[in-house]
Amino acid sequence: MEINHLKLNGLTIDEVVLQAEDSPELIQTIRAGNKAPVIRRKAVNYGQLYRNEEGLVRVNGSVIPVAAIERVDGIEQVIVQALDQPYSIPERFKQFAKEYLNARLSPTARNGQGIGLADYEFGKRGRLTLDVRKTGYFDFMWSNLAMDARLSQFDPAFGEEKTLRDYETQNGRMMHPRDSAMANRIGIAYMVLLNNSKELLLVKKGRGLAVAGGTICLPGSTPGWDEDTANVIRKDVAKELSDELTLAQPDYEIGKVWFVRDLTNGQPAFFVTVNSKRSFENIAKECLASPGAREEHTRLYSVPLARMQRTTVGAINALSSLRPYSVHHSVPAAVGFLS
Repeated sequence: MEINHLKLNGLTIDEVVLQAEDSPELIQTIRAGNKAPVIRRKAVNYGQLYRNEEGLVRVNGSVIPVAAIERVDGIEQVIVQALDQPYSIPERFKQFAKEYLNARLSPTARNGQGIGLADYEFGKRGRLTLDVRKTGYFDFMWSNLAMDARLSQFDPAFGEEKTLRDYETQNGRMMHPRDSAMANRIGIAYMVLLNNSKELLLVKKGRGLAVAGGTICLPGSTPGWDEDTANVIRKDVAKELSDELTLAQPDYEIGKVWFVRDLTNGQPAFFVTVNSKRSFENIAKECLASPGAREEHTRLYSVPLARMQRTTVGAINALSSLRPYSVHHSVPAAVGFLS
């Protein structure tokens, strides 16, 4: 196994290539070949639009489109409760959803079921309670993943400039999930710390993945629906760390957890601190031999966490300049949380 030592902005970032190019298995068929239309999207200035958003993350003076809602001491402090009724598309957006999905989906696309956030409450003893409902991937696709698409492209009943974001923003803040029309499928990002919490593990995701595809980002997952709702988050964390990074107990310990809203698409998510007892070299070696890891990621990186945020962020940005991949905004957000 070869480890590339990349000297960037005064730091050395280690890189291991899991596969030289994105494999065909990584390219999800969410578009109907070349027939898929180009989606007309509206540009967003997050700092200006969400000027009143509490918990807006800032790193090295720059606004990151992530809003931290609450921090809890661990996954065991997250209580998940299932609602009886699944998510349903609001009447006013049904035509847009239908035409958007007809244009974007291939015949082989699967509507996997996940957990959508309907409401949350931060209560006594630092516990976070989530009310969730069964939500299909197609619901997530037409809503959260199409938040800035111009609605009139698929439903002329809407004004030319209108987007879902216009209906999901009020007084400079993202709409609370209980008032939201979107599916709000929950995601998880893993802040895997190595070498006594001195380094952060990053991955380069395959281009075909719907969330953060083709970017340098944190490892992550979108939990599927589980009738054992109370344990769905804990089970997904264990499964994903094992499948994608070959980490299993007692290889790691779970630390603090941040509950956030991703302002780029409104998705609620957890940033989970994972303290690994294994080295980057050992994890990379096991991932090279793991079909599950190589299906999701094409490269692994170990990034030193410098005392100054700008040093770490500068090195990561330099990595993006060196390699033809953009850096997902979850990465600077993680640097902010860990500083």
